[in-house]
Amino acid sequence: MNLYCNATSQQINLEKSSIHCAKGCSASVSGEIKEILEVRNETLSEKYLGMPKGVGTSVNGAFRYLNKDRVWKKVQGWMKQCLSAGGKEVLIKAVAQAIPTYSMSCFKLPRGLCKNIDGVLCDFWWGSKEGKWRTR
Repeated sequence: MNLYCNATSQQINLEKSSIHCAKGCSASVSGEIKEILEVRNETLSEKYLGMPKGVGTSVNGAFRYLNKDRVWKKVQGWMKQCLSAGGKEVLIKAVAQAIPTYSMSCFKLPRGLCKNIDGVLCDFWWGSKEGKWRTR
């Protein structure tokens, strides 16, 4: 790390830095690593760069935020507006389908989640009957 800092004339901010050790790493080894690197923080938050830091065994739960929190909330706001087919298409392609793109570049998303997001977008595209929005 010192070689990198000298070569690039950059400095590492140890106050902001943290390490994350795997589950199998013993406390003594992680403590030794922290001491060598002079890093105090050992944990990361639940999300890192907007994605879950640990997917674990509950893959569907780890990516629930994509569907329930982000895509669905966006679509709900759009449902209240009277939009043309072109307007709907632009919102779906430019906004809703872009939301999971970053996560998809790092992880293979579960098929059920992709189908769920697709279903939400289909409901938005096909609209309402008798003043009520179609729901699955």
